Amino acid sequence: MEGKILDYSIEAETGIIRGNDGVRYEFFASEYRSAQPITVGQTVDFDVDPNSNTTVSSIYVVPEANASPSTPVIPQAMVDAGKDAVTDTLSVFKTLQKDPANGLQAALQALGDNRALNTGIVLCALFALASWAAVIKGASFFLSLFAGSSRSGDFGGTRFDIGFLDHVKIILASSFPVIGIILILWAIQQIFRGKGNIKQFTFATGVCVFPITILLLLTWLLGYTNFDVLSLLSVFCFTTLILLLNTTLIGVLRLSARNALFLVPIILVADTFIMRVLSSILIR
Repeated sequence: MEGKILDYSIEAETGIIRGNDGVRYEFFASEYRSAQPITVGQTVDFDVDPNSNTTVSSIYVVPEANASPSTPVIPQAMVDAGKDAVTDTLSVFKTLQKDPANGLQAALQALGDNRALNTGIVLCALFALASWAAVIKGASFFLSLFAGSSRSGDFGGTRFDIGFLDHVKIILASSFPVIGIILILWAIQQIFRGKGNIKQFTFATGVCVFPITILLLLTWLLGYTNFDVLSLLSVFCFTTLILLLNTTLIGVLRLSARNALFLVPIILVADTFIMRVLSSILIR
């Protein structure tokens, strides 16, 4: 017989199925045979226990008619986490706009570690994608420039094109700066006995590199011909990056202002070194 699961209690491991005959049957989780988790609303096939007219056994999920077994289904929890991360990202920058000095730690306290981690991952991923887009745009522009051709992507009569693996390598290399900053913040926390954890460092890193993300996106949109505009934006974005790193050291790691003053340039130099090492390994 077929029916739908109306209710299920994880604690009690029991639930209710309404059969196609209109009768409600009680079931135990031990009788559930499918690999999918028990979910309210599932259509199931089951046998009625001959010893009880209201208890069922051998419960199996009935696949939906339009469902494709080869199509991956994204868990709702992941979808909700992604939506929350986007919303939290907007709220973080509103907080920073109102209070640039203390907004970072205030946003971190308001979000909590888990939501802050999701927000940080979104911002770091956006940085990597923006870097990839700017690199591809720059490669096309400079190759066509050196070839003396006005056609973007043409070099020596051959159209600029790279394979899928090259795109993957560029995206991976674009993630090295944020990975480096996270590792450096963790190392500083260990050396100076500061506060914070990896989740908070991921969040802080995503916020710190966001001005550079904006610069990279504008570079991709405007192209490399708007040199004067990009130069002015670069000064603003890199200055903001330095200020946010200083705020991170003081507000998240709880270091003194004196330590933060000389650690910010160390972070930038060390991150550059990590990028070069990881990139050299990647291109081998």
